[in-house]
Amino acid sequence: MAEAVRSFFAETENTRLRSALVLLLGSGPLLFLFLTNPEIANPYYVFGLGITAVAVLTGAFLLISSQMGSC
Repeated sequence: MAEAVRSFFAETENTRLRSALVLLLGSGPLLFLFLTNPEIANPYYVFGLGITAVAVLTGAFLLISSQMGSC
């Protein structure tokens, strides 16, 4: 019985999917805010834009790989 419960929660609890969604929901609007007022001359802006773009790409990659792994 305990093994059945563990396997049920292992199948339903996909922390990789949840973390990808949290990452995308947090960094997506931030990337939008970065792109609405570009200041390319500011090195802090370029750094923030790069880090945010990497976070969005990482979240999308995690989301795609978790969906492909569940097929």
